[in-house]
Amino acid sequence: MWSKIVIMPVVLMFTLIVAGQNVPKNAGKDKEHGIDWKLSLQPALQEAEQTGKPVMVDFWATWCAPCRAMDKRTYIHPSVLAQAKNFILVKIDIEKAPEEAGRYQVETPPKVVFLKADGSVIASFVGFRDAAGTVRSMKSALSKSNKNNKIPVPNRKIPHSARVRKF
Repeated sequence: MWSKIVIMPVVLMFTLIVAGQNVPKNAGKDKEHGIDWKLSLQPALQEAEQTGKPVMVDFWATWCAPCRAMDKRTYIHPSVLAQAKNFILVKIDIEKAPEEAGRYQVETPPKVVFLKADGSVIASFVGFRDAAGTVRSMKSALSKSNKNNKIPVPNRKIPHSARVRKF
């Protein structure tokens, strides 16, 4: 009986330590930096539908050194944090969600994919980016997501002489 009382807390503590190593330090709410990483794509797409914001998905892996560098240097930079407010942010571990990684053709992390609320790709980049490069990509994706795909047709008549090409 005494051995079970001692062993169970040790096993529980070991499990929590090991499980915690597979989650990036800034996954979930990072109150110090204000990043609200979602860990699942579907709820993020639903939120994007409601808010009209595009989704920024960071596909990463625990063994990926450039992923860790982006967490430590890029995602804490004030310019990135300012742009992040325009997106629904998602972090997906490619080893835990290989179907999502396959869906967005992630061959190697980090890969950042910008999505519309319907899950279609606006833009993406692969590899480490510093804050300036990430902000450029975020601004470009935001600009593309705000554009209406329909080209407005002018509501005016074109004179016949302008329509007929004379040779």
